[in-house]
Amino acid sequence: MKLFSTFYQSPLTNEEMDEVLKRYRLLDAKKTFASKLSLGQQKRLAIIITTLHNPEFVILDEPSAGLDPSGQRDVQNMIHSLKRQGKSILFSSHDMLEVKNTADRVLVMDKGTLLENGKPLELLEKYKAKDLEELFNILINKEENQYV
Repeated sequence: MKLFSTFYQSPLTNEEMDEVLKRYRLLDAKKTFASKLSLGQQKRLAIIITTLHNPEFVILDEPSAGLDPSGQRDVQNMIHSLKRQGKSILFSSHDMLEVKNTADRVLVMDKGTLLENGKPLELLEKYKAKDLEELFNILINKEENQYV
């Protein structure tokens, strides 16, 4: 964290670093090499490093991929915290539960093509889908059927 904070010309004091680590439940792992952290700890650390310079816009790629439900909830809470701070967040995910719990707006893409975008509930209603996974399948199948 200290190294990355210097890249943004906003070096952290030891007290500031401890405060951030404590907030994201990593203080006990302070002296642990990043490669030795659990996957959940690594994901939380990655989000911390990504946001050290207080960006307005944050991009996260599969932020909770491979995590157990507790780890997924931790990452979702971090994203909600960033949203409460007024940050705009773009994240990719194949986990429709994560999308449902986190996203205000959904963009469905297939092979680099944007198929649909909008508020989750509005899209579900528009396509008469019971959940986001069904919506995704409806849109993908619709796209595939155009080539038949």
